[in-house]
Amino acid sequence: MWNVYYHFFITSADFELIQEHAWHLLQHAGTTRTWHNSPYGTLIRMCSENTLFDIRSVWQHYAENKHMRVHEEQGLAFKQGMTKVFQARIGPIATYASAVRCAGIHAFESQQVLDTAFKAYWKTGVIAGNRTDKLNLQNDQGGFANPLFAWSSAPDAGFAVHYGTDCVAGFHLAPAFDCQTSADQMLNSLMHISGVSDQPQYTADPRTLTTGFGTLRRTEGEPGLPGRVQVRGIVSLVLVVPRSRLRVFTKESALETDTPGLHVSVYNDTEFENSFHSIDAMSGRLQIYTISRELVLEKDSLLWRGDAGLIVNCFEPTFPFLIGPRNATRVALVVNSSLLNQKYTMQLELHLRVHDAGLDDGDLYLLEKPLGLANHDTDTRYLSHNPDIPPIEGAIVIKGLDTDKNASLTITLRCNGEEADVLSKGAHIQVFQQSLCPMGLFIGEIERVLEYPYLINKVTVHQSRETASFYQMPMLQNSSVNYLADFWELSVLDPDQQPAIAPGSPFPQLAALLIA
Repeated sequence: MWNVYYHFFITSADFELIQEHAWHLLQHAGTTRTWHNSPYGTLIRMCSENTLFDIRSVWQHYAENKHMRVHEEQGLAFKQGMTKVFQARIGPIATYASAVRCAGIHAFESQQVLDTAFKAYWKTGVIAGNRTDKLNLQNDQGGFANPLFAWSSAPDAGFAVHYGTDCVAGFHLAPAFDCQTSADQMLNSLMHISGVSDQPQYTADPRTLTTGFGTLRRTEGEPGLPGRVQVRGIVSLVLVVPRSRLRVFTKESALETDTPGLHVSVYNDTEFENSFHSIDAMSGRLQIYTISRELVLEKDSLLWRGDAGLIVNCFEPTFPFLIGPRNATRVALVVNSSLLNQKYTMQLELHLRVHDAGLDDGDLYLLEKPLGLANHDTDTRYLSHNPDIPPIEGAIVIKGLDTDKNASLTITLRCNGEEADVLSKGAHIQVFQQSLCPMGLFIGEIERVLEYPYLINKVTVHQSRETASFYQMPMLQNSSVNYLADFWELSVLDPDQQPAIAPGSPFPQLAALLIA
């Protein structure tokens, strides 16, 4: 009966068994009354004459068809159809893994065996292509195409067997892959292969191995931060992104493209991926002092107009760099995933990684302290602000909210020296927005940068007779920050950390902050 239910090709004895049983069923399938009075009627109830007629036509095909040998017309067509499916859908598959679920806990151990058995089943027509059944078919002139597989009630169905049919997929296969060795021997062998323990340990009681895991951290002889005896729990991570990798952003002019949201991803492809959105980034180059083991950042004042790369700095737990092979943990600068950033998928592929590096690649450094700028104290605020900006002089006046729920800020900038001379000669003033908070100002050919603690929407410039420039900037209030943050994709902006701006308020906190 196994061959009848599961084999594509069967012997003469199996074929005669199917026909004999089909004739037996036809004797009781004349009408619904004769069927219900038969021994089968108590088990299978026919709801109508039409149903019985359709089923009887199938049994009649099984009983009367005599041309199912593999070298005859119908048998040969069935064999050719099976071969065509095997060559198109099954043979090219690297590994068939559908039936591994039947092996339960032994899924990985069973994968190769079940893959081989499945392909042999479809290639030969008998389970796993076993030698006994193949020999029986060979001795029977190739046997017959199994009518239960070869015939379909669908019109013009041709070869109608689904390409995922597997004769063993319906059985519980886990016991077949149980290991014959003891559990202790398996554990000891696994730990030895993994390099966790040496000969004395894996021959001992497995419970004593708990003390061995204390030595899994990297040894002192290895170079870099992971090789130190004392390692800080939090380190400062520095990723150098080469200028060539930024071409995805710089190949278009600033007026034609925007700056997407970016974050740092620390990942191991087979273990984990952690994302850090609180990062600092600056155009510049790194100076490496070998003797003092220090890195100092030299900022490129030309920013996007220069040719320096991007230096990314953030704090990150040390633990991911202490597990697995030394270069397995990677750090990448990644574009935030959003509908607006789908356009970068073609250049950066699915993960949207602008640049990634490992500890041995020369673009990744782990520091005990934050990265500092040349000729400046180590202060994280310098990582995202221009240290050469002169202080804003003059009076600061804050007005109430207008009808658009925006807070207005007026700043008076006193210009002296060369700037005053240029203004007195009628120099044209131009304003451009560098980023969210910094605003650029051209007074003739002289460039100045103004930075503010809030996101700035726009700036209007007024010039007085006293050669002073006035700037009026609508700044979003608390309730509007979230909307602008979504537009700019600022995932780390926390409005609760900013001074509150209430309608009709004189804003004493904001005034004190700006004046200071």
